[in-house]
Amino acid sequence: MRFSTVSAIAIAIGVMPIAPAFGQPSSRTSSIYPGPGNASRMQEGPDHDFAMTAAVFAKFSVVAGRLATMEAQDARLRELAELMAKDYAAALGRLRTAAGNADITLPAAIGPNEIYQTRIAAVRNRKGAAFDRAYCLEQVEALREAEAMLRSYAATGGNGQLRLWATRTISLVQQHERSLQQILTSGDDSS
Repeated sequence: MRFSTVSAIAIAIGVMPIAPAFGQPSSRTSSIYPGPGNASRMQEGPDHDFAMTAAVFAKFSVVAGRLATMEAQDARLRELAELMAKDYAAALGRLRTAAGNADITLPAAIGPNEIYQTRIAAVRNRKGAAFDRAYCLEQVEALREAEAMLRSYAATGGNGQLRLWATRTISLVQQHERSLQQILTSGDDSS
C-alpha cells in the first residue's frame, strides 16, 4: 500500500511540466497578440518569470509535504509536512489571484522543476529517521532559496500585487524553516 502511494506521487512528479528557473528565459514565444478568437495576451518578462518560479516552489512544497506525511517517522514532522502542504497550496491559490490581477496566467498544471525533482528523489527512497533528516535538510535549503527569491522580488519587483504576495509569503517561509530547524535540532539531540 505504501509503495503504491509513493509510486503514484513519483509518477505524478515525472509527468508535470517543468518551468524555467527564476531569471532564465522561457522557451515560449514572447507574446500572443490579441485577435479574432484570441482575447487574451500572454505576458512574459521578469514578473512572469517570478510568478512561475514562485508557483513551482509552492507546488514542490505541496508535493514534498504530501510525501512526508506518508513517509516521515517523526509525528511532529508529519504534522508539519501536512501543514506545509496546506499552507503552500493556499499560497499558490493566492499567487494565482495576484498573477491574474497582473495579467499573468499561470498554467493549470504546475510541477516541480528539475532541481526540485532531484530534491524529492534524494529523499523518496529513504526510510525512518534517514527520511526525516534528509527531508528536513532538503526543505530548509529550498526554503532559504525561496526566501532569497521572495525578498529580491519584494524589494525590486515590477508588479505591486506580486510584491505584496512575496512580502506576505516571506513570513510563512521563515516560520516553516524555523520549525524544520527545531525538528532537526531535537533529532540531533536524541542520537
